Amino acid sequence: MKRFSLALGALILGTLCTHSALADTFAFSFTGAVYSGAGTFTSASGVPGPFGSTQFNISGITGLVTPLVGNSSIVTGLSTFGGADNELFDPGIFGIYNLDTKGIAFTLQNGNKVRLSAGLFSYYATTNLLFTTEVVDFDFHNTTHSVPSAVPEPSSIALVGTGLLTAAGAIRRRFKA
Repeated sequence: MKRFSLALGALILGTLCTHSALADTFAFSFTGAVYSGAGTFTSASGVPGPFGSTQFNISGITGLVTPLVGNSSIVTGLSTFGGADNELFDPGIFGIYNLDTKGIAFTLQNGNKVRLSAGLFSYYATTNLLFTTEVVDFDFHNTTHSVPSAVPEPSSIALVGTGLLTAAGAIRRRFKA
């Protein structure tokens, strides 16, 4: 009975110490006279933000940006271009603006940088090329709402494994004695 209790205790301890990573995914698009693009933002779970919104710190991005003239370019990662804080607000500051004045910035495969931000009554796209700040139509929607990840974090797997090995060693010692 002691062996069963020890094994059950180790299993419960391992289960309590594991957790799934939570993430939100947002589909976005923007359209302007010079640039347009679409993609996906990813973020950890949101925290309470200003004026009744939920604030999400964007940690990943994928997408494609197409200029009026030239070739489309793939989004390669987040950036701090233009002082971007890479924060998104849902349902929005004052229920209106999903970006703040610092906005979300990212780098393109062709080396250009783009920052999407909100200002007074408008959304803007700014690039590192001269004269390319323009008013854009910005749209996004939350596509996951903090759904638990299907794959446990590596640290959780290591913690469960360590607990099971410890329990197995204790049971083995009991049988040898």
